[in-house]
Order: sequence, then structure tokens, then C-alpha cells
Amino acid sequence: GSKQVVASDRSWKFSYGARKFADIYDGEIYDSRLEFDGWSCAGFNDSAWSAPAVQKRGALPLIEPRRCQPIRCTDVLAPISIRKTSPGTFIVDFGQNFAGIERLNFPAVPSGTQIKIRCAEILDDDGSFYTKNYTTAKSTDIYVSNGKPFKWEPMFTYHGFRYLEVSGLPKDFSLQKENICGLVLRTDAPMAGGFECSDALVNKLQSNIQWGQRSNFFSTPTDCPQRAERMGFTGDCKVFMPTALFNMGLEAFFMKWTTDLDDAQSSDGVYPYYAPNLPKYTPPTPGWSDCGVIAPWEVYLFYGDKKILRRNYSGMVKWVLYQQRASKNLIAPDRGIGDWLQPNPRPKKRMHGVRYAPDAPNDLIGTAYFVRTADIVAKTAKVLGKNDDFKKFSRLAEEVRGAYVKRFVGADGTVESDCQTAYLMTLSNDIIRDPSLRAKCFDKFVNRLAADKYRLNTGFLGTPLLNPTLSKFGRTDLAYRLLSNRQCPSWLYAVTKGATTIWETWEGQKDMSFNHYAYGAVGQWLYKDIAGLWYDESAPGFKNIIFAPKLDGVGLTSASAYHITPNGKASSSWRKTADGLEWDILIPPNSTGTIELPCKDASKATIDGRRPSSLSISGVGSGKHKIKISN
Repeated sequence: GSKQVVASDRSWKFSYGARKFADIYDGEIYDSRLEFDGWSCAGFNDSAWSAPAVQKRGALPLIEPRRCQPIRCTDVLAPISIRKTSPGTFIVDFGQNFAGIERLNFPAVPSGTQIKIRCAEILDDDGSFYTKNYTTAKSTDIYVSNGKPFKWEPMFTYHGFRYLEVSGLPKDFSLQKENICGLVLRTDAPMAGGFECSDALVNKLQSNIQWGQRSNFFSTPTDCPQRAERMGFTGDCKVFMPTALFNMGLEAFFMKWTTDLDDAQSSDGVYPYYAPNLPKYTPPTPGWSDCGVIAPWEVYLFYGDKKILRRNYSGMVKWVLYQQRASKNLIAPDRGIGDWLQPNPRPKKRMHGVRYAPDAPNDLIGTAYFVRTADIVAKTAKVLGKNDDFKKFSRLAEEVRGAYVKRFVGADGTVESDCQTAYLMTLSNDIIRDPSLRAKCFDKFVNRLAADKYRLNTGFLGTPLLNPTLSKFGRTDLAYRLLSNRQCPSWLYAVTKGATTIWETWEGQKDMSFNHYAYGAVGQWLYKDIAGLWYDESAPGFKNIIFAPKLDGVGLTSASAYHITPNGKASSSWRKTADGLEWDILIPPNSTGTIELPCKDASKATIDGRRPSSLSISGVGSGKHKIKISN
């Protein structure tokens, strides 16, 4: 119970050292000629040091212990090539876009030599350095030599890059691979899941998804690691969360970040554009503000711990009630940025300085999210035993559904604007309760896809819903067709162009980011509907695991996925053979499984050598199980 105060006062001293400047956007300047040793040891002569100014402070901000793993170096990358562009100047290629810093290991160069290291994600068409997409971030480190051999890395900055330009070296200097390496930095959460299949391009897509996540889970789920932004954008994270949670163990990470969300929520209930927040960026934005409700629920589904729901419940309620107050006849106002970065809007025009203005109406998107968040708050209330709230918000969700259908859905199933995202918002959120009208709506969606030549035409909000919705309604063949497309816009287009992370825009617009993760949300569909491994919402925390690959029209010969659940490792691995399908699953201890056979006749299947009585088998115990399905 004792307390000790160590206060700084005028008896302290300070001096400047070799590190002259450090900033996460602009980089670090280090002059090794100003180094001195022993300053932290007894007997050091500090007579030349200065006394600090003293100022009394008011109330101090709350200091809390770290809620998640620290940022650490998790990988070291060697260059794949070094190219001399002029005397003393070299371009280093690490072969992988990532977030981190460089480490130098140099022989002696003349004292006063200023070695400048600049960062880039891509090179220009002529092979020169391209940094326009870094906006105002200089992303430049400078090391000034003292004439001795040295090992050095910046300490108080980080960059997003694949390429480094090293300049300022003596004209006869020959930069070798052993002189430089890349240190990959990220929040050191454990890797918890993976996916692999028979298509090498899809495997590369999976690698890009995970590298995008590594690059941007940096205490905060940032949107990009390179330009002068690197913010915890709520919309980006919201759509990517199921994929992110499958890839990494993130319970502590999101306990921290949902606290940021809660801290940033306005008094009237509006969650911001990003968290941590800057006050000027707090407009209510459909698809972004809704993250404050969706994020805690997604974490609960993965880990089954009610704590995150209890911590965030009051804020979740405040946001839904705000939407109710802001709506007119339960229809959301026309505001927001819509399905951001939709590739082919009709017609093209500029929005927020970017040449995109999505087709799906803002009020439609806002009302669809109103339904979804009211649903989640109702389910959260039920989990927490708040029965009156459960009834209240369940009723509100149904009322908003009715208003949505009346306002946006025609009798023939057409949704206003007749665009892909409008249909996806309607179908994925189960807004239409009438089965007949819902079927008509899905038919209209398929017609829209056909009119779009079976190419996606969705942005940040629509894309994550695209393939899961098609599989949900029995058209995994169309979902796989979208996945396997290699023309722009598509997931594999970037892969064929040499991408090593997920791009911000489908076409790889040069002045945008080449290391975003939002479109990597397709990973959820790969794990759940292709490999066939996902949680059961009625038994959160993978207490019961759904094994249900959907293979109709899927041109793969094998696929597998694993995830480290709270109870241990779960996996699903299938392969096509000359005789049919062999499928191995692993259920961890203290979990059960529900197996949904990917065939139409249960008599053609065996589970551990026994014939099942139906196509869906529940309550399968822990351990390894082998399923065979004959042709």
C-alpha cells in the first residue's frame, strides 16, 4: 500500500545527443558524431548539461497499463536485389511490402558522410523512386557518420515500404546485401490461422491478406503504414475484422482498440471516423460509425467472453438510439461516403478529392446498418441478460426492416439504384423477411452481376459481403467465378501484377496506398465457405464449430484452413480424388462440431467409416475425423 513519487524538478539535467529528430511520418536524423557514453552511470560528468525549465501541470491524463502485446520485430528481411543508380546511390528491393525500419551494418565511411535512406512502395515506370503516394510523409532517415564502422537502426519512427533508396555514400562505395536488412514491426499478437489451396494465385492472395494485416496492426488497426495518415479507420477495420480475428489472436488487441472507440464516442452517441480520434473528424458516417457496435460483437463471437460486451454495451446502445433520433420515419439521412472506392460508378464524379462517387444511396446504406446494429444490440442485450432491452431493440430492428423494404425495395425485388452493393446490403442483413420477395431480390442481384459481366463492382462496404452472400444463397459457383477472375477489378488482378499486400484501389492507382487490408476481407469467405471452417454463432468461442465447405462450381482440387480457437487448434482439409472427396477435420478438446456434407446424397458419404443419416450431423466430438464422399 505504499506510494513513492519520483518527481522531475530543477535538480534534473538534460543534454542533446546523437538523435537530433524523430517522427513516425518523417523519419529520424542521427548524427553519430554527437554520441557520448556513460551518461546513465554514476560518476558521469554532467557539468556541461543544462537545467530544465519547470512548469506546474494541472490534472494529469489517466495512465493505464498496456492492454495488448507491444510492437516488436517479428521478421528480418534480406534484400532480394540491390541496384546502383548513380555513384553513391542504390535502390534496395526487399521483395515484400511491409511496415518497419531498416538496419544498417556498414564499414567505415568518412566522418560527416550523410547517408540518406528514403522509402517507397513502388517504383515508377522508368525504375526511379516513386513517393507521391506518401503525401506529406517524408519517410526519410539520415545517418551521419563519425568515421567508424557502425550498426544502426532508427528507434522512434517506422515506415511502410518495399524499396529503399540509399544515397550520400562515397562514389566508390559498393553496397552489399550484408550491409542492410529490413526489420518487420507489428503488434506481436500470435498468428492464429491460415488457408491454403490448389491455386497458387489464391495462395498468394492469402499471403497478401496476412502481410497487409501484419503491416497495419500497429497498436491500432491502421488503414495504411506509409503515408501521412496511418489512422485507425473504423470502416476499414469493421469489414476486415472476421478475417483479422481468424488470422491472429487479437482478443487483447481489440480490448484495447474498442476502449479507444469508447473514449472517442461523442456525448450524443456518434462513433468517429477513426479511433483514436481527432475532433474535426467526427461526423456520423454509415459503415464507419457502426464499427463501435459491430467490433465488440465480432470479438465476442470469436472468443466467447462477455467482458468486451459488458465494457462497450452502453456505447453500443447510445449509437443505435442516435440513429433512431437522426432518422426520418426510420430512414437514415443522406450522408456519408457510401461504398467507398467503388471501381465503376455511374456516372463517375469526384468525392472528397477522389474520382469515385458510389452508386448505392447513402440513406440506403445508413438504414441497412441501422438494421444490423439494432440487431446486434438486441442480441448483446440477450447475452447480458437484459431482457427488456432485448425486446426493445428486437422490435426496433423489425420496424427499421419494414421501413427499409417500403422505401427501397420494389415488388419485383429490385432495390433502389439497382447496383451490386444495394442488393448486398439488403440480402446480407436479412432485411427482407418475406421469402418470396427475398428470392426475387436475389434473382435481381444475379441479373445485376450478369449485366456487369460477372465482375465485381463494389467498394469497401460491398466487397466483403459479395462472396459470402452468393454462397449463402447457393451460388458459390458465381462467388468462385469472381474470385478466379484476373482482370481488373478483381482480387487476383493485383496478384498478377506482383502485389505483395492488398491494394487500396482495385486498379492500383499510383497516388493511393499499396498496403491496405480492406479488400482482404474476402479471407473470411475462403476460410468459411471454401475450406469450410467457422464458428457457430449460437455457441461463441468455437464451442461448436461449423464444418461446411461449399464446393459447387469451385474449380479447386484441394483446400485447407486452421484456426487456434480458445480450446485449441481446429482444422478442415479436403481434396478431390478420382473416387470423390476426402475430407479431414480436427475438433479441439471441449468443443463439438457440426458437419454439413458438401453433397446431395448422404448415402454416398462416410464419417469415420460410418454412414450418416443426413447431410448435417451435429454434436460431433473432439478429435480427428475423416469424411469420404464418393462420386
